[in-house]
Amino acid sequence: MSTAVKKVFGSVVLIGALFAALALFGCAAPASVDSKLAGTWGLNSVEVAGTEVPKADIQKYMGSSGYADMKIEFQPGDKVKVSYGGSSSSGATYTYADGKGTIKEGSQSMDFTVDDSKLKLASSGAKLVFTKV
Repeated sequence: MSTAVKKVFGSVVLIGALFAALALFGCAAPASVDSKLAGTWGLNSVEVAGTEVPKADIQKYMGSSGYADMKIEFQPGDKVKVSYGGSSSSGATYTYADGKGTIKEGSQSMDFTVDDSKLKLASSGAKLVFTKV
């Protein structure tokens, strides 16, 4: 496995761990879901060091961990539901304006952008790329 691919999968594991940590806490702020975010987003690929790794390769290297099947659903009240590997959480909150947003829980946060029907979630030098499912 190449260094770039190892870095991608390391980032995916870190992001999964972050979402697991986010699931432990929660607070809601009243708001409706922006139409650009509404619905469920599924992991499509991962970008790292200028290389895009498609979902099929993520599944191949990550096996049955479930990270390749990660989904994000933005819900009313600025809540975010994250699911992967057969588990689901809904404790994180988000802010969003002008194509940019942040998913946050306590002092932890992850920035994302929405452009060209893709949601890109940045973490540890990698970007998880989601599309609506």
